[in-house]
Amino acid sequence: MVGPLLRGENGREPVSTRFGFTAHDMTEARATRFALEGLLTGTANTGRPALLFSATHGIDLPPGHPDQIMQQGALLCQDWDELDLPHRAHWLAGADLPAATDVAGLVAVCFACFGLGCPSHEQFRFERDKARQEIAPYPFVAQLPQRLLERGALAVLGHVDRAWSYSFRDEMQKVPGQSQAFEDLLGSILDGKRLGEATDQFNTRQGQTAMDLTELLDSYRFAAANGSQNFGLEGIGPRWAAFSDARGYSLLGDPAVRLHVQD
Repeated sequence: MVGPLLRGENGREPVSTRFGFTAHDMTEARATRFALEGLLTGTANTGRPALLFSATHGIDLPPGHPDQIMQQGALLCQDWDELDLPHRAHWLAGADLPAATDVAGLVAVCFACFGLGCPSHEQFRFERDKARQEIAPYPFVAQLPQRLLERGALAVLGHVDRAWSYSFRDEMQKVPGQSQAFEDLLGSILDGKRLGEATDQFNTRQGQTAMDLTELLDSYRFAAANGSQNFGLEGIGPRWAAFSDARGYSLLGDPAVRLHVQD
């Protein structure tokens, strides 16, 4: 997903270049917590960004963990080497932004599990005829986007609950990999469209996945009513996950704002 956004694809210029912006690449070994803090606090040599796009893991703490409310959805950075469990020094949480942090005018798009918030109960793993598992004491908004807004950000777009790869890869629909949805989103923001309009691609995708799921369930019900033994259930789970993933995107902030760029 990130590579085509940064470098372009199929002869197309990178989305930033098409709209006259400069993109600063902080991937792989450069994607450290220190580097991300530097971007947000203004100590990085690139200065503060007008638009921040991050694609990371989001921290998923179990129910009952004393830091769940404050750190759920924090952005896991490249400091984690995947050979051991991540620990606190590996992720950026809301508490890591000093009170003097000034991100006035920032629009942040954070692709991460629980990056925008966490529901109270499990939405993806459940058993028939059993109550859904509790994963948090109550639904809540993640702390990092709240802190960004408190320190001047215009809006934060992210994901409530787990974020899956269906947004840019869907094997059942024969889409092995594409970044079009995010390219459209970022391009619309850079083009000066209001955030509510810029996110229309994700609203459309939610409607499409809902229609796909409904058609599949209708086909199953019709087959079952006619005694067919040839209709399998294996496709319903992935379609349900794709729909639930699509509806998890949300915007925290004012949907009427536009990217603030100084001449």
